[in-house]
Amino acid sequence: MLFNVHRPKNTEEYRQVRLPERLKSLALGREKTELLHLPASLESLTLGENYNQLFEVELPKHLQSLTFGDAFNKSLENVSFPPSLLRLTFGRSFEKRLDHVTLPENLLALTLGRNFNHVQSFLR
Repeated sequence: MLFNVHRPKNTEEYRQVRLPERLKSLALGREKTELLHLPASLESLTLGENYNQLFEVELPKHLQSLTFGDAFNKSLENVSFPPSLLRLTFGRSFEKRLDHVTLPENLLALTLGRNFNHVQSFLR
């Protein structure tokens, strides 16, 4: 299902956007975007290139793939990733430590951008 939304001008307009409850995949464009509500059916989420807000959204429990755009560089210490997450991808600007982040046990692929320089935190 293809679902197209014009770019809301403010937070109030974002609150009025209702995504289809059966939506499986959502890819956001280059613009800065606010996430308010994600459908429970969502399996794949790709955030726009310029998304760089604190990640305070409850992720759907069936989400399998999460991709952050190139501008994202915020801490994920308080993010609760669903156990269903299999693929997690970060863009080139991400350089926050992940040693205090709880990654799902079932995670199969973790892709880190070119600016990430905390690989030693994984070698313990």
